[in-house]
Amino acid sequence: MDAIQNPLIDTATTLSTHYLPLTPIAVLIGVTCLVAQIFLTLLLDKRIFPRKWQGPWNDLPGLTAHQLIAFPLMCILTYYGMRDWFYNPDKEVGNETSYDRVFGETNLSDIPLAIGSGAILIWDTPTSLLVPALQDPLMLFHHVGMFLVAATMSGAFSGGKMIGYYYACYYFGVIEISSIPLTYVDVFHPKYKYYFEWLNHKKNVNRPVMKAPSLICGMRTMMKRSSCPMIYKMVVPGDSGKKKKKKKSN
Repeated sequence: MDAIQNPLIDTATTLSTHYLPLTPIAVLIGVTCLVAQIFLTLLLDKRIFPRKWQGPWNDLPGLTAHQLIAFPLMCILTYYGMRDWFYNPDKEVGNETSYDRVFGETNLSDIPLAIGSGAILIWDTPTSLLVPALQDPLMLFHHVGMFLVAATMSGAFSGGKMIGYYYACYYFGVIEISSIPLTYVDVFHPKYKYYFEWLNHKKNVNRPVMKAPSLICGMRTMMKRSSCPMIYKMVVPGDSGKKKKKKKSN
């Protein structure tokens, strides 16, 4: 085992020190995600491994592989965030002032920040550029911004001095709880034609079961019926929520 671990650690340390604005653990996480993306994409691609029983996961192997990797990552981020933000009894020790909370803590082996910087830079951003189904300019800017924030908190641009680490478990942990259902719901968006048509096909016996999480997590109806109709109209400007009256014919 040491024969495998030691070269990996040495390589990650070299990349971190000389080539990438990342900690060694961030490099390891990023490379692991990238290797998993390549492996799962090749495994699911029907052109490489043709099979009798196929589904939309074989038509969109890059997207499917991405979501399969993103789901456990979001679970890990949520776990660390909830644990450290709500249930860490020592969280406030030494962080009494605003200065202490911004500049007072350092933990270069922090897992959420390593995912937020290493996985985003080495795996998520290149995948979003190369996989056609994931080529969304808005998400690309989101990933770049997320990396810059995580790298700044990790001390990548300040000589190893971590900035705002006190809040990392919230912004790279607690808020990611919404991303857990999103990794499932997102693949059935109409823009992903193969998944959308497969989900709504009458011959799909699992359709009610597959649709349930999408309906539970859907925000359209919730916003429409909530106390925020103005927000709903901003998001869906073409839908006023009222049926148009038909003109009476003479």
